[in-house]
Amino acid sequence: MSQVFTLTHYKGGQGASVAAAVLAHTLRNHARVLLVSDTHDALGALGIASPLDDFTPDISLDSRLQPLDFLRVGDTDTSEPIASQYTRALLAAEVPTLAVVDLPPALLPALDDFHRHTQKVRDVTRVVVCRGDYLSLRSTSAAVTGLPGGHGAAVLTFDEPDRALTARDVEVVLRVEGRAMVAPWSPAFARVIDAGMLPYRLDMMPEALRYLDALAPLIRSAREWLHALTV
Repeated sequence: MSQVFTLTHYKGGQGASVAAAVLAHTLRNHARVLLVSDTHDALGALGIASPLDDFTPDISLDSRLQPLDFLRVGDTDTSEPIASQYTRALLAAEVPTLAVVDLPPALLPALDDFHRHTQKVRDVTRVVVCRGDYLSLRSTSAAVTGLPGGHGAAVLTFDEPDRALTARDVEVVLRVEGRAMVAPWSPAFARVIDAGMLPYRLDMMPEALRYLDALAPLIRSAREWLHALTV
């Protein structure tokens, strides 16, 4: 049985892979985690080398945390459907799993259909990642009205002091005033990510701690879901 957090974006460079990396790494304190992506960017942020296989169980051999499984989907070199790859990866864990999905919108319909018709997944939270720039807001606002069930997605945006548009502007345009998750973004935090040092700075760097605070609703949801399985 699994709980799924899907992070998506409607323009490149929004920070969805970094958010997926932070969330996946943090959730490993509570349960086995399956990280699903069409790239290796989230692994790079965690300082993990890109695997040769599409599916790699326990890719991060860190005995202090629960295992991290990685599944790369959307590769044109494989004939296996995305939903089939995904199902195989979920079943491989054989324990309650928290899945973090980092995919562009074009690859999500196959997973959405799987989620609707399986007993393996009991809860899905969709998160739209959008930075405060005009092109991002334009593409995201045009797309969110077509999300399954209407605009019920959570929104993750960023506090970037050098940008003309603020996190508040993103909230207003996407109609989530006062409800968006707002994470900090700074050159120092970006350098940590570029160096693959994110796991070693999350518990000590002020910007990283504030990033975790922004993702607190998702982390709390995962803990509550896991607790409900035991009662």
